[in-house]
Amino acid sequence: MTAHKSNDLLQLPQLFQKGIGTLSRINELLEQEREAIVCNDVAQLESIVSDKRTVLTDFAVQKNAWTQLISTHASSPEDFFESLPVQAFNLLRPHWNALEEKLQEIQQLNERNAQIIAVRNRQVEQLLSTLKGHRINSQLYSDGGSHHNYGAQSRIGKA
Repeated sequence: MTAHKSNDLLQLPQLFQKGIGTLSRINELLEQEREAIVCNDVAQLESIVSDKRTVLTDFAVQKNAWTQLISTHASSPEDFFESLPVQAFNLLRPHWNALEEKLQEIQQLNERNAQIIAVRNRQVEQLLSTLKGHRINSQLYSDGGSHHNYGAQSRIGKA
């Protein structure tokens, strides 16, 4: 490894820490997002989504920076870490592991929020259906799991 490439590697711990900080901010925003969803606060939710978009853009820039540094040394992060001397590996790997753990946590929180939204969406659909006078027993489900109201039809079709 050349001296220039070694100096590049010294930037990685700082870049990883910055990424972890950005992911922590996304974590906070996802918690706020859940609260806004549960409280039906649309204005707050719009603000949080806007903030989240900005922070995710910042994270993409940070990720691009460390990806470029890693790609100058190896074709994948796994290859990169395998090619490092022991001392560099011991310096960088804990930061990388923390980054991966934080990213996994973010993915779980995002999935949780998506599930809450899906449940809320189904509840709203049921309420609207009830307000329109549709009965649950007059709904049929397609192969894809979506449902349609066929209560107004006297028959579904001929065989």
